[in-house]
Amino acid sequence: MAGKAFCAKADAAVTAFDDAMHVDLHRVRALRVGHAWSAIGVYTSEILRQWKEANPEILVRLKRVDDPAGGLTTGQSDVAIMRTHTGRRSLHEELLVMEPRVVAVPSHCPLIDLDEVLLRDLADYPLVINSFSGTTNLDLWEEGGQPVVAVEVDTIDDWQSYIAAGVGIGVTPASTAWMHPHAEISYLPLRDAPAVPVYLVWASNNRHPALSSFIELARDVVAEGTE
Repeated sequence: MAGKAFCAKADAAVTAFDDAMHVDLHRVRALRVGHAWSAIGVYTSEILRQWKEANPEILVRLKRVDDPAGGLTTGQSDVAIMRTHTGRRSLHEELLVMEPRVVAVPSHCPLIDLDEVLLRDLADYPLVINSFSGTTNLDLWEEGGQPVVAVEVDTIDDWQSYIAAGVGIGVTPASTAWMHPHAEISYLPLRDAPAVPVYLVWASNNRHPALSSFIELARDVVAEGTE
């Protein structure tokens, strides 16, 4: 963790230096969009495509950070895609969409044969949880009907590795299936699980000149996709 903290501080320092240099050169540095694992799911590529067409002179740099805040609080990003409520007064957040959940199972799992998968169907299966940047915990299940936790991990990569190996199953937003397909994992719709909010979050003192335009574009693309 100390190494991660050092890298985050170093990245923030480099960004601050770039800001100073770009002011002198009258150029705008890339807008850094941080996310923990799945960006904005199915909307991600369309947002980036439309941004490039409308603003070819300003790069949007998508940055995956193993951090539930998408690197926002460590200075690694200008705006973050988050799936948890921040609760910080210094941060603005805008709800983009509510995302359904899926269950990730190894290719040989009997759950694949069910016509419909419900939370109660998962109670007898050990659970792999990303306790650092994930959105799943035992509160999804009623008391007495909770699965056991097989292992807790810190990254999407480790989460997938344990599931593929048959150590357990996982519950995740549907965007994970879109952004992180895996040859040994099947993602099944989870019919009765509460949806996950997807927020755009940014610091109130962020002055990147492209920030407001990016927020507006992301809002419009998501709105068009959900009509």
